[in-house]
Amino acid sequence: MPAYLPLHDPSVRPTSYKQYIFSQCRRVGSRAKLCLLVSFGLLSILVLSFRSTAWRDLGYLLRPLWDTPPTAFTVIPHYDHPNVSAGDICILHGWKKRPERARVWDATIFSVELDLLEIRLRELYPVVDHFIIVESNTTFTGHTKPLLFAQHRHEPRFAWASDKIIYSAITLPSEIPGVGPAEATWSNERRSRREINSILRSYGAQSGELMIQADVDEIPSARTIGLIRECEGYPAVLHLQLRNYMFAFTRRIPETKGGGSWRASVKTWDPSGVGYTGYMHGRQSDAILADAGWHCSWCFRYLEDFRFKMTSYSHFDRVTRPRSQLDLAAIQRKVCEGKDLFDMLPEAYTFRDLAILMKGHPLEESYIDLPWWIVQKPEQYAYLLRQENCMREVR
Repeated sequence: MPAYLPLHDPSVRPTSYKQYIFSQCRRVGSRAKLCLLVSFGLLSILVLSFRSTAWRDLGYLLRPLWDTPPTAFTVIPHYDHPNVSAGDICILHGWKKRPERARVWDATIFSVELDLLEIRLRELYPVVDHFIIVESNTTFTGHTKPLLFAQHRHEPRFAWASDKIIYSAITLPSEIPGVGPAEATWSNERRSRREINSILRSYGAQSGELMIQADVDEIPSARTIGLIRECEGYPAVLHLQLRNYMFAFTRRIPETKGGGSWRASVKTWDPSGVGYTGYMHGRQSDAILADAGWHCSWCFRYLEDFRFKMTSYSHFDRVTRPRSQLDLAAIQRKVCEGKDLFDMLPEAYTFRDLAILMKGHPLEESYIDLPWWIVQKPEQYAYLLRQENCMREVR
């Protein structure tokens, strides 16, 4: 059993959660009795409530007793000012200015996030040379879906950026023989990311060029990417610490020691390097650049898109009560109240952080430094900017 076991891992049976929790309790020395007493009391409450997610909820509630957080990142302070030259900003970071700007590739997998994709293109267009957009005709879970970007890419909202867009439509299998639904989901996600590697090679990406590895809703700021392409001396994979939002830029997820949004990164392309893995969306280094952009999770205009994502992405197993959780009225209520769509406890490694996160996502009071396009178009993106516009549309 690994030292770190995410409880949302769909390949692990609930009985394994139970065994793992108690095995960890036995390993904590002087805290074992307290751990077991608390476990027994909470377990009794959960069992009496007849919740099918009792063991999962118990595991999340007691995570500070049995789990340890991942190794902390080394945070690189982020300096920036429009009136200071790129060379001087590079030096402030302990880097040096490149003789020539590096070419930048922005690579992402698209599903249904048309608004966020438009915001991303507008933000990054001045500092990115090529946008790689991969879309499939099925979800990771094997359900048929329309090629939404293919339908809209020639409309004015996207056509203006066509000179930099490299689009690829791929087919994913609805089933993989001999593979369960959970593993098939992760396999389809990996296949989508491998398509990005193929595109980079076929379009002549050169060693030393930069690749942004991020989901559509993880948007690095243009000034961050502009800085990175001007400088050299940072790690081959530089993770980007993004401000974490839920449902809209009106609700920011509190930062805790357990970390925030860190998966987005900039990788120096070097396919000839030993052990080079190409495009990835996981942890690949210990270095992270502070305050480098925005991550707007579940920031959809339409209620149907919430329901679609809940049943189609890699963590589909979090839907435990479909009738209530997928109800559009219930989704709308949770969006306006800032509640978890899956009725899950937050993932935290201390009881202090757990208490902070269980309070929900507080309303934001500062809207300084957001993606410029949504500030430029406040009426078009009112649902992302104003709490009074939390009501979503129905198609």
